[in-house]
Amino acid sequence: MSAFELVFGMMSIITSLALTHILAGFVGLLRNTERIRFSAPHALWAWSAFVSTIGNWASYWELRSLTSWPAWTVLLTIMLTIVQYVFCSFVTPEVPTEGTIDLVAFHQREYHRYIFAAGALVGLSLVFNLALGGAHLYADWWRDSAFSLAGGALALLGFFVSARWAQIFSAAAMAALLTYFTIITCNIVAA
Repeated sequence: MSAFELVFGMMSIITSLALTHILAGFVGLLRNTERIRFSAPHALWAWSAFVSTIGNWASYWELRSLTSWPAWTVLLTIMLTIVQYVFCSFVTPEVPTEGTIDLVAFHQREYHRYIFAAGALVGLSLVFNLALGGAHLYADWWRDSAFSLAGGALALLGFFVSARWAQIFSAAAMAALLTYFTIITCNIVAA
């Protein structure tokens, strides 16, 4: 077993836990749609957590050609995956057995947590890109750094500006950015 296979296996386990958590939350909400008070910003952030989990997992495939995995590289990679799990966990509300599931109130109460996790994720991604990057090792370094910088700006907007327009704009733009990132990352892996 190569070092990449070992690290990728550990990341896959954590990624699977994150996807299981968020998908179970989605199913819980779908089973109780008649009790939900819908929140567009929350739905968009939840979508962002879901697609970024898939996109980030797929993006690591490009690292299979690395022959050396120093301890700091392994720790940074696992830390990124753990922060991805935290993002998925924070954006997933508990589904009570009775009463209204108020996603508007959930977003107003919890958005700082999950937007902070999203911002930490893109910040760590930028550090990861800088640490492992460079045009000679990672052909898409500029693209991924641009995504991280744009995602960081959107997370800062959503975290610090509580106005409804800022919440909707940051959530929609982040969802679009991460959906696009996931599509192109999965296309690169499939090629």
